[in-house]
Amino acid sequence: ENFLRKYILEKYSGEDLSNWLKQKHLDEYSKRKNEEQQFGISARGDNIVFYLDFDELAEIIQNHFKEGFNNDFKRIDDIVPKLRYLYHVRCKIAHNSLVITPKDYITIILSQLSVKYKKLHI
Repeated sequence: ENFLRKYILEKYSGEDLSNWLKQKHLDEYSKRKNEEQQFGISARGDNIVFYLDFDELAEIIQNHFKEGFNNDFKRIDDIVPKLRYLYHVRCKIAHNSLVITPKDYITIILSQLSVKYKKLHI
């Protein structure tokens, strides 16, 4: 997320990014910043973009694709769906949820069992 945040800031260098954001982003930013200050958590950065998640950053790119991002990505579908997916993966990791699919999990277990059986010469 931090790499993406810095990338967006670089695209809008010199401009007030809050002009490009929807009111819901500004409200969420204020809420997150206030909560962190209440609990004594150090500031993430001096810009609103440091308080936005993958899905909100994807929305910025989607809403302003022609103004600054189309030179880096051929199509909006090359980046936005991937960022939305990363948002869900990040949430699962942050909440200690299973990130892999059940099929992947079974494949991992089977490969581990296979290695153990080979060691036992079964």
